Amino acid sequence: MKKSIFTAIFLLATLSFDAFAGVDPTATYISSDGVEEKVEKGGEVKGDAPLLVKFTANPSNLEAGYTLEWHFVHSGAEGKDEVTRYEDNPEFTFTQSGQTMVSLIARLNNEVLDSASI
Repeated sequence: MKKSIFTAIFLLATLSFDAFAGVDPTATYISSDGVEEKVEKGGEVKGDAPLLVKFTANPSNLEAGYTLEWHFVHSGAEGKDEVTRYEDNPEFTFTQSGQTMVSLIARLNNEVLDSASI
């Protein structure tokens, strides 16, 4: 059985109005060695597909009523979300080889409070 390899890269793009308010996403997964790995901003998730990754938004000091959006876009499908999730801490199974960009957006009344890309 042929294994597919994928890469998810943490890149941070902050549009924060308050230096202490925002999101600080992390990703957790089990490596091919069976070790739990935690990836923070600037890190990279790399492994064989299928790979289950647990994402955590880690919101702090955001105004009441904010919403979170996670967008998963596989390379070659720019502009088309494969999946959009609206919970704080989604799980996603990467099933395709290649690179997938994962973006997190915090909004309040349709105004972007903060964003980060993985």
